[in-house]
Amino acid sequence: MIKISGAVQTLILKNSSVIPQLTEDFYIALGENKTLEYLNLDTTDIMSNVKLLGKAIAMNAKKNGSLKAISIRDWF
Repeated sequence: MIKISGAVQTLILKNSSVIPQLTEDFYIALGENKTLEYLNLDTTDIMSNVKLLGKAIAMNAKKNGSLKAISIRDWF
């Protein structure tokens, strides 16, 4: 998943085995996305991509993205 479709407003990956496999490309796409409003990445896995996620959220805000809510339960 290199780009997130411009039509996607909600992305729910809660407890998906995909979450720990997300690459830097996903986080870059998240930062550049203009339409995504809600993202759920709740997981019970230990996550090491916290820094990439933080940068993506900040970049999304800086580039006037639509991200309003994110759920990252159990990332820490």
